[in-house]
Amino acid sequence: MIFPNELIEDILEGIKFAEEETLTDYDLNNVDQEDPITTRLATRIQDETNRIISKSKYKGIWRCDAIELSNKGRNSLEKKYGFDMGITLKDKSKRFIKSLIIQNKMEDGDSQNLENQIKMMESLSPKDKGFVGIIDKAGIYLTTGTYLENKKFDLKKLKSYEMVRLTELIGEFLECKVGQRNLDLQRLQFNKQYIRKKGMVLVSFEKIKPPLE
Repeated sequence: MIFPNELIEDILEGIKFAEEETLTDYDLNNVDQEDPITTRLATRIQDETNRIISKSKYKGIWRCDAIELSNKGRNSLEKKYGFDMGITLKDKSKRFIKSLIIQNKMEDGDSQNLENQIKMMESLSPKDKGFVGIIDKAGIYLTTGTYLENKKFDLKKLKSYEMVRLTELIGEFLECKVGQRNLDLQRLQFNKQYIRKKGMVLVSFEKIKPPLE
């Protein structure tokens, strides 16, 4: 484990708040589309995480950045790899890299491309074929591409035990229990020369200095 244990519980409370604020926007119809909801959620995760880190002894050692990387065009990361949100964890040497890739879907949105998106995510994350986030007014739930493949990609057939809450997944991620090792999501973007419209979001938990003595 490289992420400090004592910070994880506090950060998950911040992420829970970020989720609740984003769902309030959705419930009040301030935003009701996949892309802006994903962006607001990622930005709030960044802000809450950094607020908590700034009050801890790890201030200046760890940080969280939400970066919009790609467009939605035919050469975008989503079209090539199937995901529209990534979460990555790395130490200051950049040698330890662990990432999650997520395709978000609205509870009543169009999922007709989901089968192809999961197949594309599998090229980066073969073990679980990536994660799919279901944005519901009651919460943000995630499942693996493997479960959805077994359900013939029908979100309505998922059972509660086949999904986890956003905070549960990120908690296991920060504890290094889930995620694809040595998958650098930003490196995928560096191969592109042009960025037109923002779309795909990367949330990066990064160690920036050695630990305090």
